[in-house]
Amino acid sequence: MPSDTPKAAELRNKTVEELTVMVRELKADLYDTRSKIATRQIEDNNKSRRLRRQIARILTVLNEKTAAGKSLTEA
Repeated sequence: MPSDTPKAAELRNKTVEELTVMVRELKADLYDTRSKIATRQIEDNNKSRRLRRQIARILTVLNEKTAAGKSLTEA
């Protein structure tokens, strides 16, 4: 795993807005990567896998934050 990939603990310190922006940027990067792989402009086929996992990690933290926020308002 590349060293620039943030861990879940690091992501939990970010705000919901920052995480949303990160997801949007990573999805755009994933789209570009898929098109480059399809046209054979990129050699690193694992880049799309790393991006998908990074997006999933961020979405998991976002869901944790929203679930925690909902449980606080329900109590």
